[in-house]
Amino acid sequence: MSNSKKSDKYVKLARKLGVDAKAIPISNIFFDDRALLKCEGCESYARHWLCPPNVMKPAEFKRIVKNYHSAVLTHSNDAGKFRDVMYQLESKAFVDGKYWAFALFPDFCCEKCSYPSSCKNPGMDRLMLHSHGIDEYKTARKAGFKVYPLRNKDERQNRFGLLLID
Repeated sequence: MSNSKKSDKYVKLARKLGVDAKAIPISNIFFDDRALLKCEGCESYARHWLCPPNVMKPAEFKRIVKNYHSAVLTHSNDAGKFRDVMYQLESKAFVDGKYWAFALFPDFCCEKCSYPSSCKNPGMDRLMLHSHGIDEYKTARKAGFKVYPLRNKDERQNRFGLLLID
């Protein structure tokens, strides 16, 4: 069975849960160290457990990602729903025997991070794509999503998640 066929059930589940999704090969996840420059300009930089410099470096993460065989790229404009959908996708893949399944999404697990104290919800934290060097625009465009930088603050923000599947 092809890797994209293995991902189809999670694409269907994501859509059923209300987000768009596409199966992508691991080779279509693009990395660019410049993504970290965006992090350094953010008010959360060095103030959250999920933000640089408190996370692994892109080169290390890229090496780990290469161990996976397929992925599901998800898209939504609804930040509130997105986290729950990604947890459900990861959980379903795990129950299906894909015990290395791992979800990444662009959201903090807590309203206010406990950093630098111990994490209050260690089972709820997940990595963010850009903070690990993933070029979200290039990856999304290669998958067929029509994305562009927002032109004003009134536009709905694009949010992307990634389910890595072994």
